[in-house]
Amino acid sequence: DELGATLVAKIDELGATLVVRVVELCATLVAKIDELGATLVAKIDELGATLVAKIDELGATLVARIDELGATLVARIDEL
Repeated sequence: DELGATLVAKIDELGATLVVRVVELCATLVAKIDELGATLVAKIDELGATLVAKIDELGATLVARIDELGATLVARIDEL
């Protein structure tokens, strides 16, 4: 009877310890997910800004090339 009570008390103690540990691990996991999420968002923002800058650069190059070709075409038409 005393042994059974001791066993029950020990199981209760271990169960409570397990619950505390699971809660701690879940909190750690949530914090890590939040951290990784913030890192991912920052990286996406950085890559997005780089992409926009590259598109702007390529757009400017394309416009300059079109202007150049247009001027060449006008010059050729004038020659004819």
